[in-house]
Amino acid sequence: MQSRALPIIRQYNQRVHTESGGLGGLHRSFSSACYQWPKEKYTLRSGVESTLSQGVRRFDLRQSRYPGLARTHLQQLLTATAMHVVQVLA
Repeated sequence: MQSRALPIIRQYNQRVHTESGGLGGLHRSFSSACYQWPKEKYTLRSGVESTLSQGVRRFDLRQSRYPGLARTHLQQLLTATAMHVVQVLA
């Protein structure tokens, strides 16, 4: 007995190298001044990213231990409190 499911057709899309230098030209265009972050925004973003990274590495923030929104919220509050305590004691 064969499966009635339709066969999956996989497609592979290959990037086209343009006359402007291939993908290197694309990367150079993204590094121009219009795509750079202002220093104030970057420092704020780096602080947020480091806090999230610390939460994931030290306090297992990727997944919630408990089912339900209320318990998950309580876990997030306790984790944030623990992160602040660690930051103050460090």
